[in-house]
Amino acid sequence: MEKQGNLIITILLALIIIGLGSTIYIMNSHKSENPLLTKNMQIDYGEYNPDAPIETKQFGQLVGVWSCISEDLMPDSTFYQSRATWIFKYILDGYAIEDIWSEKKEDKTNNTLRIGRDFKGKNIRMYNLQIKKWQCVWLENRTNTIFPVWEAEYKNDEIVMHDGSGTWEIVFFNLTRNSFDWKYWTKNQDEWSIVSKIQCSRL
Repeated sequence: MEKQGNLIITILLALIIIGLGSTIYIMNSHKSENPLLTKNMQIDYGEYNPDAPIETKQFGQLVGVWSCISEDLMPDSTFYQSRATWIFKYILDGYAIEDIWSEKKEDKTNNTLRIGRDFKGKNIRMYNLQIKKWQCVWLENRTNTIFPVWEAEYKNDEIVMHDGSGTWEIVFFNLTRNSFDWKYWTKNQDEWSIVSKIQCSRL
């Protein structure tokens, strides 16, 4: 009887091990080929708070993860192309937007070649009902600087950021569910010139 009981236990253990092996195989066979997508499953994107200004949805439409190609104007008038990841999410109980820009050293981007390490930057964006404009703060690890507050407005289906000087603008345009374009341009006398541009696709 004891031998029979031991045999049953042995069979059960064997079935459990086989079952675990099959589960592990199935899990591994369904892993995403894109490691970024796997990591993003754990990101808390927050959600819009119905009590927040409705304008919060202007930047809120970008909440998610984006694969980006940026191009920076170089001294020889050519554009240097770099890869980056841009993550947008709701913060402060759905009243503000945080976005994080990341460039990897191994991708040899314009910024990482300058500093010799990963480049990361972060914006905090909140719509101010008193002035009826967005207020945005940018900080990054290239210069270890928190930049002055910028403003932004939504007009003609574009989001235009500036500091009120009239000498530069950052524009989010061609906004769709799965893609958008971005440009930073400066004004010299009456002529505008693009200094940097970005194309983003939703992951």
